[in-house]
Amino acid sequence: MNMKKKKSDIPYIFRSLLQDANVSALVLEIYEEAKISKGKFIYYPKNIYKCYDIALNKAYKLSLEDYDKEINKCEKTPDNLYIKLLIKEKIIIGKYEISMSKYEKSVDDGHKVIEVEEIDMDRFREHVEWIKDSSLIRNYEIFSLHTFTGKAYCLDSSCVFHTDKGLFRVFKAFIEEPTHILSFKQIFQIYHGGTSETLTLKLTPQDIYQIIGEIREKLQMRGKLSKLFLPSGDKYLLKSLN
Repeated sequence: MNMKKKKSDIPYIFRSLLQDANVSALVLEIYEEAKISKGKFIYYPKNIYKCYDIALNKAYKLSLEDYDKEINKCEKTPDNLYIKLLIKEKIIIGKYEISMSKYEKSVDDGHKVIEVEEIDMDRFREHVEWIKDSSLIRNYEIFSLHTFTGKAYCLDSSCVFHTDKGLFRVFKAFIEEPTHILSFKQIFQIYHGGTSETLTLKLTPQDIYQIIGEIREKLQMRGKLSKLFLPSGDKYLLKSLN
């Protein structure tokens, strides 16, 4: 069954970029500018300009090939990629003119770079809130978990775990554990909250398979994604996609 992506979902490509400090700063700056202007506005991405400045300052002592490499680095900075993606996904409607040639020509007219005609504030605000809640969010490869709301992602699929339930605790433990490996016993105890009642319950492999299966189902981990929960003896490893 194909699941429709909810409007409030943040695709993995955006979530990965939002982990970058420069992108986080960029998002908050654009958001404040948008609130002030309440219409069309021009934005100047400071970090990208800084990258071009550094490249220009190095130009006199670099070969043409090395200079081109420095410029390519600027083109591939996370904040540059993020802005292009905002426009591609129509979260921002406007013109984007970042390049070294545009940069050099724009020095005299105030570094005009991004002319914003319109911004989808509902979708963009999701990015703002994600950044503001970063201390509550756990990320591991294609997985993300908001530890307060229970909103969880696997790649571009999302679900909401009840934060007082065992599935949430187990998934959170897999993300937070540095090795991303949990034994059957750990999974069982975490799922049941480590209460004294756990001591009276009998652990069976079938219980663990069911717990992992329910997490897979909630996160819509199908096909090759289902194999990211890898059993090994009496343990499970949450693998990375690559």
